[in-house]
Parts: sequence; C-alpha cells; structure tokens
Amino acid sequence: MRARRRWTWAIVLCAVALVAVTGTALAAYNPWRLVRLERFGRPTAVTAALFVAPLLLGVAVWLVVRDWVARGIVAGAALLLAGALCVGGIPLSVVFSRSGEGPPVSTTVLAVAPGGRFELVDVRYSDFGFVRDVLRIRSRAGLRSRESAQVLACFRRSYEEQAAPDRVLRSARFVDDTRVELAARDGVAWTTTFDPRTLVAAATLPRGCTG
Repeated sequence: MRARRRWTWAIVLCAVALVAVTGTALAAYNPWRLVRLERFGRPTAVTAALFVAPLLLGVAVWLVVRDWVARGIVAGAALLLAGALCVGGIPLSVVFSRSGEGPPVSTTVLAVAPGGRFELVDVRYSDFGFVRDVLRIRSRAGLRSRESAQVLACFRRSYEEQAAPDRVLRSARFVDDTRVELAARDGVAWTTTFDPRTLVAAATLPRGCTG
C-alpha cells in the first residue's frame, strides 16, 4: 500500500511539473496575444516554474527509489538543475517571448473606445537610461481580450536629458470606435484608423524609437 501511495504521489508531482513548465512556456510565447496570459509568461513566472519543476521531479524520483545513495544523487542533481534553470529563466523567457521586449515597468490604459470594445494601452519599458512608452491597441472581450502585435506608437526619451516635445505623449483618445488620435507635447496631433478584427493600424508613429 505504501509503495502504491508513493507511486501515486510521484505521478502527481511529475504531472504538476509538466503543467507548470508547459503552461509558462505557452504563456511566454502567447501566439494568440491573450492579455490574461501575459502575467504568466513574464520572466518571474517562467523562472519560478523552471526552478520548481526539477525539484518536484527530484522529489518524485526520491519517492520511488529505495537506495539512499541513489536518493542523494537525485537530490543533488535536482538542486543543480533547478539552480541552473533559475539563472537561465529570465533570458529564456525573453527569447521565447513573442514580443522580445522583456518585462515592462508598467501598463496603463490611456483611453477606451466609445463602444467599449477596444482600449489603448501604454506599456512602459526601461532601456538603460531611457524610458520607452509603447502604445498598443487591445480588444476588451473578457478572457478573450487580445493585444495587437503591432506597435501603434512609440515614444523614447532619456531619463537625464530634457526630452524633445515631440517625443513626449501629451494625450490619447479614440475619435470613434476604430480611429485613434495622439498628441505630443509639441501640440502636433496624429490620427490613424485600425482594423477592428486584426487590431492592425493603417499607420504607426515612432518617436525616437527604431525597429
């Protein structure tokens, strides 16, 4: 009976480890660009999954192996693997991320369409002395909410130097359900439309950003 219980727990632990790694890898890649999956694909989540999975597998093997020497080897190998995967978790999550952007500093909803179906978000990143505001269009559909793969607009400026007015976003709004208007601090307004199905805009606005 004890042997059966140990095998049962070993199978459960292996299943949990597999689900954790598969789930975070899928969330990091996020081919559907589902907004609710984003948090599970961030470097901290990927690193945690890569650290915990080897430990769970090590415990699973430890439960079914009776020899104490073999148990010691398994425990040591599990700890080493967990440490190595933990160190590599952050770069791996960025490599497999669809956006390749790494973790954002913050995400802010700037405007919501009149019909409530779409929103414009500002995803802020820190780039070695620079702050970069990446604007994207998102659908508002509950669990099926998606984010556009296209960068609608990007404003990049230095933390230390006084930013040029045309590189600082002043306001953002929806003119109607499929038209967005952005205005920089220099007072110049820019307008574009987007496809409500693909969320792809007719034009983009890079200010100080490349690529």
